[in-house]
Amino acid sequence: MAGRLKPLDVERLIKPGKYADGGGLYLIVTGPTSKSWSYRYWKDGKERWHGLGSLKEVSLKDARLARDAARLRVKGDRSTAGVDIVHERQWDKPMKHADERPYANPEAAARKLVELAANVEAVQDGRIHIERINAPSCSS
Repeated sequence: MAGRLKPLDVERLIKPGKYADGGGLYLIVTGPTSKSWSYRYWKDGKERWHGLGSLKEVSLKDARLARDAARLRVKGDRSTAGVDIVHERQWDKPMKHADERPYANPEAAARKLVELAANVEAVQDGRIHIERINAPSCSS
C-alpha cells in the first residue's frame, strides 16, 4: 500500500505490520484490535520511533498533526536546534521506585558503605571481606 492511508484503510488493516502514511508516520498493527501510531525519524545517524498513541485514542487526522509537531521539534528552525524527542522523553520520566531506594545517590551509598566497613572487624592482614558486609546489615 503506497502513499497516504485513508480512514477506511486504517479500520480494515488487521494483518500485523508497519503501514506507512508518509512523512515518517506509521500505523503499527500488532493484532486485529491492537493498532498504534508512531513517527519514525533519524537523529545523529540513529533510527528513532516516537509513539504517538493508540488508534483508539488518536485519529488519523490527529496522528498527522502530532507527526507534524514532532517533525518540527526534531528538525528545529532557524532560531532553535532540533532535539531528539525520544531521548528527551526518556530523561523526563521520573525514576521508578526512587523512594524505595535510599542509596540511589552514589554519595549516600558510599557514606553508608564506609560506615558499615568501620564496624566490621578486619582479617589478620587488614583486608575486609565483602561477605562480612551482607544484605541484612545494609537494610538497617
